[in-house]
Amino acid sequence: MDVEQQTADELTRIAHSAADALSNEAQDGRPLIVLIEPALNSVSDPVRAAVVEREWLRTCWTPESPMDQIPDSFRACRIDVGDMVAHLGPRWLDVIDALATLVGSDFPRWVDSLIPSVDTEAMRSRVGAYAIEIEQLAVSAGLQAEFENAVMLPHIIIQHNGGLYLAAHRDDADPGLASAKNGQAFLLMVEAVAGAFEASLNRQ
Repeated sequence: MDVEQQTADELTRIAHSAADALSNEAQDGRPLIVLIEPALNSVSDPVRAAVVEREWLRTCWTPESPMDQIPDSFRACRIDVGDMVAHLGPRWLDVIDALATLVGSDFPRWVDSLIPSVDTEAMRSRVGAYAIEIEQLAVSAGLQAEFENAVMLPHIIIQHNGGLYLAAHRDDADPGLASAKNGQAFLLMVEAVAGAFEASLNRQ
């Protein structure tokens, strides 16, 4: 079995494990929709949790679906290589690997290790310009949707894990430091996605 198929099978297993976690957590009375990201991150690393969430939204869920069917929809989720090519492009595994190598399995530890940029605005401008440049290349290659999907992964990761990180540092003597590190983490993830996409476009 090749690496792409192994990874797709792993993503399917994560979806099924999340279904079990959701079924267990549903007993506390909270809406299931707000338990999805905690459930996914409890059974996976941040990057693969985000990939599965996006793929579940893309292929397994509709706004009209009853909320009480969320666990069953994760349990029925089957992710194959073709799904991932449609989602993140032909070099989808490079995108996942680039993010996973950067972030690792422990988001707070990774963010804590960062040294805040001396010029956050300059970094934000540089990464934004780079992402726009790669998006234009993706458009020319017919992969605009795939690039946009890939860039959504940092947003999902920072939404859940970054939110928890900021909450954990709310009472720090200098909470602004945690905010700066969290913001830099997001920019580094966007840069990693754009870099992986650029490399994949150059290999086509």
